[in-house]
Amino acid sequence: MGLSPAQVEAFRREGFLFPLPAMAPARAAALVDWLDALERRHAGIDARTRRHRLLRFKPHMLFPELDAVVHAPAVLDAVESVLGPDILIWASAFFIKEPGDPAFVSWHQDSATYGLDGDALLTAWIAMSDAGIDNAAMRFAPQSHRLGPLPHRDTEDAANMLSRGETVELEIDEDRAVDVVLAAGEMSFHHIDLAHGSGANRSSRRRIGYAVRYMSPAMRPRLGPASAMLARGRDTGSGFEMEPRPIAEDHPATRAAWERAIALRERTVFGA
Repeated sequence: MGLSPAQVEAFRREGFLFPLPAMAPARAAALVDWLDALERRHAGIDARTRRHRLLRFKPHMLFPELDAVVHAPAVLDAVESVLGPDILIWASAFFIKEPGDPAFVSWHQDSATYGLDGDALLTAWIAMSDAGIDNAAMRFAPQSHRLGPLPHRDTEDAANMLSRGETVELEIDEDRAVDVVLAAGEMSFHHIDLAHGSGANRSSRRRIGYAVRYMSPAMRPRLGPASAMLARGRDTGSGFEMEPRPIAEDHPATRAAWERAIALRERTVFGA
């Protein structure tokens, strides 16, 4: 089921919308079990590589289990209400905060590092576990998307989960910030230019979120070649190289496509 006109208007006005249904709680729990098994299977890889590469760079291209999530009708129907019938997937990433973990996400806009022209992109942040104030739910700065892309500065804080520690040059009114409290299986939407962040997990509960970046083919790559996956409808001349859906994690064609997409993305983010 798509969004109501009132919900679409609220998203456009505030720059975000939540809570929205993404999947049944039992499905979210099953995906957490799958994720736990995946991390055990790759325990030989150092934790930073496992977290920042395997789980943070387009894992939907590698794992059929996540391909099913990003193509779920419940998610895409809601996305279509905002972006229209033609939908691309720019990226996806897990944001996992362990109990007592000092890791945080600085206030930022997604547009700061994407290297894209246009603003027809939203993030569907899917809660795989409950996300509350105590275990570092996201926080949104209402209507900040109306300011458009803002300057950011890169920081060197090792606890910052962002690739460059990018922090928006904007004075955030913390008293007006909205805590994005979600139950497992629910999701939030936020605009590419909405300032958002999250603190450290000071609880005894793990917080697992899966962020999927959906965009219209009206978006354009600004910093050179880039790739995306078709989620629904048609690619109407976006200029993005189309990514294939995964066959299996260990299939050579799946692995090769993922490695190419990662190389293109890293060139954009890090200037490699």
